[in-house]
Amino acid sequence: MEDRISNLFQWLNLSESFQFNDAIEVIDTEDSGRGVYLQKQIHLKRNDVLISIPSSYQLNFHSVLYHIAKFNNSISIPNVTSASSDDSEISSFQDPRYQAYSVLSQEFLLQLSSFQLLCLYILAEWVLLPKWTSNTSFVSFWKPFFDVWPTESELGSIPTIWNCKRNSTVTEQYSILMKSLSYASLSHTHRITELVHNDWEVISPIIEKWNQMYPTQLTLDEQFNKFLHVYFIINSRCLYCEIPLKKDSDDRILSNFTMVPLVDFLNHSDTIDKYCYPQVNHFKKNGINGVGQFMIRVGDHEYNQMGEQIFLNYGPHSNDFLLNEYGFVIQNNRWDFIDITGMIMTLLEQNSKDNKEEMIQLLKENDYWGDYTINNDEISYRTSVALSLIVTKDFERVKKFMVGYISEDYFIPKIKSTLTEILKRIITKATNIISTINIQIQENSDIIHQRYVENLIIIQKDYIKIAQNHIERMDS
Repeated sequence: MEDRISNLFQWLNLSESFQFNDAIEVIDTEDSGRGVYLQKQIHLKRNDVLISIPSSYQLNFHSVLYHIAKFNNSISIPNVTSASSDDSEISSFQDPRYQAYSVLSQEFLLQLSSFQLLCLYILAEWVLLPKWTSNTSFVSFWKPFFDVWPTESELGSIPTIWNCKRNSTVTEQYSILMKSLSYASLSHTHRITELVHNDWEVISPIIEKWNQMYPTQLTLDEQFNKFLHVYFIINSRCLYCEIPLKKDSDDRILSNFTMVPLVDFLNHSDTIDKYCYPQVNHFKKNGINGVGQFMIRVGDHEYNQMGEQIFLNYGPHSNDFLLNEYGFVIQNNRWDFIDITGMIMTLLEQNSKDNKEEMIQLLKENDYWGDYTINNDEISYRTSVALSLIVTKDFERVKKFMVGYISEDYFIPKIKSTLTEILKRIITKATNIISTINIQIQENSDIIHQRYVENLIIIQKDYIKIAQNHIERMDS
């Protein structure tokens, strides 16, 4: 890995506007993997630049179109593509990308989301190009960036990969892990799974055309697994950045991002507004309007201790979210919560048969339907409202509770026993999951990585802690 990181720096140093503070260093440790650390006895204060990456070395909707257009002159987008082929990577019209990218029309490319375009492009440049030709001079401009990306194994703890991977030898073992997911994780997995399949449906016809042009040893299922790997490299490493071409598009939520070398080495802290912060400086150069220089600056926490890790907060995310989006969890995550929506729905079915529909209508009309959660500090207001309605069936008072005319103090004694029962069931279920998964995984230890199991156990232990805290508070 050291050689690959060294090659990455050599590549980035080709740009005069690249900066990497000489007081910090990328280090690979056994505990936290790759990270960035202070390696000099120096004081880094607020707003100091740690990393600065030019637009031309970022992967995003604009830069991908720019590079594809170098092999397909029918693509011409003002302020995005160049009018001439001025890139040193293109050495011969024998390069297979000329033929492969010729099937990509400008209309088709512009209607893709950033996820779809980047998945298609990275599959071509990273996975397929080496198989399309034996000429080693045809190498992607982005190879130094590709070479430091995580392996399939390193991202293998993401539940959607368990749910989607097309490999019969691990399907049964992955099903064990899927059954151990929390309600929140399972819901998140299903949502991402739908996005993955939708994106594959859009780009797979192009993959099949390329397979006809340049037959490879990869089956379509194997190519889908590669796509899955690429998808989660993007998903776990993309950073918010406004993309001008996608600013007002319908898919802007899934498209306003960029991938930035070295920044993806910064590990997550659950503390907000303390460590580093990103900044994008927009500019226009030589008629090409990129997304701008992407910088990481020092935040309120100033660094002066050698060996101290440089952190970047990814957002106020629970472990269920972190597991599904990034493939890791953290101990004692302050943003953890338990989603008890499924349990509330069951209560509604069991205890309110006569007026269930009326209850559902009241909750929906007042925007209190679903998303029932408990965190370490409180039972969410939505949860209190739903439980109060189910337990008391007092429609008029609950309506006043919804708008704040009646406080929680009136309903807490009435829902206490039901809430306590829910919390005890959470503890029992989490304890059983931990016990069951430990036994089952021991029987399949040759296939399922222990890290995958540890992540699930950490989540369930946090659930137990949250539930126990609330039981103790109600008993005190």
